[in-house]
Amino acid sequence: MCHLCLDNRGISDTDNVRDLGPVAQLEEHLRGTQEVASSRLVWSTSEISDFAFGGLIAGEGCFFIGHRPPTKDGEEVFRFVFQITMADRDLELLAALKTRLGTGTLFCREARKPQWLPECTLVIASYRAHFSATIPFCDQFLLPCAKRKQYDGWKQRLMEEYERSRTLASRRSVRGRSICRVEGCEKPVRGRGLCRSHYYHETGY
Repeated sequence: MCHLCLDNRGISDTDNVRDLGPVAQLEEHLRGTQEVASSRLVWSTSEISDFAFGGLIAGEGCFFIGHRPPTKDGEEVFRFVFQITMADRDLELLAALKTRLGTGTLFCREARKPQWLPECTLVIASYRAHFSATIPFCDQFLLPCAKRKQYDGWKQRLMEEYERSRTLASRRSVRGRSICRVEGCEKPVRGRGLCRSHYYHETGY
């Protein structure tokens, strides 16, 4: 019962009291509407469970593999990216996810089409950040779903490429110079990551 009705419980059932009912209801409605209008969602990691963040990633996240410019030796360089893009009205939610992961870059941009909303994106793109945050979190909290399958394939490629890049770096440091990218060939690179003979075989020069 609203406070106006409580204040008037002792009044007999008269026309005046019956007239007060709708007024009391209107007052309560207005008061409730004002409270809702003045309230504001403020997200924090303490208010959102890790599995809720996992659900957010499952619904809105993206794992993809891009390319960086090749090395001077012609080595192909991959870029492993996790990103999640949402309308900028959900900026606080993305900021809470960034805080929970402890890494990432958050940026916003204007709407790309007149009928679209402005967007905000959280991006993680370094091996260090993936090993310290993306992979441990998704391994534990990204439940079985289509996005989990995408993540598992992405993670496998990331691990393979990371090991390959470490092997190449080790070989370069030992020999002081890049060697041919053809497996089993130990000759120094002439161009495009190939030794003289393999370079001739591939280009004819």
